[in-house]
Amino acid sequence: MNYKRNLNYFQSSDKWYYIGLPIAIVGGILFISALFFFYLIPYQMPIGLVLTVIGAVIAFLPYSRCSKEAEIDEALCAATENYSKEVSERLSLEKELIKNIAPLTVGGYVYGDHVLMRRGRIDRACRTSEYHMAKIFCLKYGIVISEKAFSLIEASENEKMDSFSFSDMDNVSVIDEQFLCKDQSKIKTSYFVIKKDGRELVRLPVKHDIAIDKLCTAMNQMISGGKG
Repeated sequence: MNYKRNLNYFQSSDKWYYIGLPIAIVGGILFISALFFFYLIPYQMPIGLVLTVIGAVIAFLPYSRCSKEAEIDEALCAATENYSKEVSERLSLEKELIKNIAPLTVGGYVYGDHVLMRRGRIDRACRTSEYHMAKIFCLKYGIVISEKAFSLIEASENEKMDSFSFSDMDNVSVIDEQFLCKDQSKIKTSYFVIKKDGRELVRLPVKHDIAIDKLCTAMNQMISGGKG
């Protein structure tokens, strides 16, 4: 992971893109019009060419020092896959797993005042400078969760592992919330939550999809059966 390029990404903004792009478009129109002998101003072709180059430089040169959104996504995907494989090999819990409930690797960005945040120019997705991933194992006696939080802009990470018996839990669920940004825009966030006596024992950032819903359903059945 290229921390320097990632830091440049989170510290940059789209203002130069929106300044340079119109200049490049105007220059391109002037240049192409001159090619078809449609003149609006004197020296239209060279002026159009210069404006196109200047606009393109203003719009795209700042991004040459930054990680691309696709690069960040690919790096996180690779980190998640490597972590999932490493945790499985290190813990060796295959013999204790409940049949038909496969271990699930989850992850999501961490939001808060302590992290840098930027909305993607292309996909408009919000990314932050910290990411959290975890692997959840559903065993015969309960669950084991291995977690890892790490920075995208510096070599910093924290890892821990928790285990809970089914009697230690009342229920598990996915909670959808909204994070209020400094510009008053809202971001939808989802968390895998374990509760006991109304108190949260675990809260993990996740993508709310069918896989995590199925895991919650299976785990709640095990919790109810363990207490029955």
